[in-house]
Amino acid sequence: MSRIRIGPGFLVAAAFIGPGTIVTASRAGAGYGTVLLWAVLFSVVATVILQNMAARVGLAGRRGFAEAIRDSVANRLIRSGVLGLIAVTILIGNAAFQTGNLLGASLGVSLLTGLPQGLLVALVGGLAGAVLMTGTYKTIQNALVGLVALMSVVFCLVAVLSAPSPSQLLSGLLLPRVPPGALLTVLALIGTTVIPYNLFLHASSSLERWPDAARNDDNIRESRRDTLFSVSLGGLTTAAVVIAASPLLGVGAVAAVAARVAARL
Repeated sequence: MSRIRIGPGFLVAAAFIGPGTIVTASRAGAGYGTVLLWAVLFSVVATVILQNMAARVGLAGRRGFAEAIRDSVANRLIRSGVLGLIAVTILIGNAAFQTGNLLGASLGVSLLTGLPQGLLVALVGGLAGAVLMTGTYKTIQNALVGLVALMSVVFCLVAVLSAPSPSQLLSGLLLPRVPPGALLTVLALIGTTVIPYNLFLHASSSLERWPDAARNDDNIRESRRDTLFSVSLGGLTTAAVVIAASPLLGVGAVAAVAARVAARL
């Protein structure tokens, strides 16, 4: 039986399990119960397929996703425009995403400690910067693996304690429905999981994780298992948040603010 080795799939899972995902999943559970679990399942399947393709591009071509796009466009003008658009999109997207991460993390620490959130934003940002400045793939991977594992355990335990009947879970998971007013929530669940710039992250980090091109067939198989396991674990965490927030059904999606869900946890 093949052993699953921790790889860049955990970076992808950690990247989409952030404050945006937690808040969106909380609102989905509080606003619609388990009805929108199918959107989480769809997001996980789509993410596994897309991220696996990105990792294969990196490993098979021995280059990052941006380099692969650059080399596939012959016209210099079009190539410059495409690469410029990618750079701007990644810059703006990452800036917005990390702003949400810092605000969400500082809010959580503030709820636990009572310290002012403004101070904690700077402290959390400094800590994250220190981890990134190590420049060591192993250090960053281990830190994110620990965080993903901790969140998975916490939310899954709460989901088990507050889970509705199995029939409700299966119905929400396997019968796609969009209740009135839920379309934006469905799009948000998908959009906070299927993240385009994770494709670039996955392709480049796969090269760093599996640098030996001589065993590329084995590398691709390991990458496929890593992606399936890691993204599925991330999707399980998202589903657990939806389930954990489902007993708040009746307060409405908008009322399911982070502090209220945190109090339930």
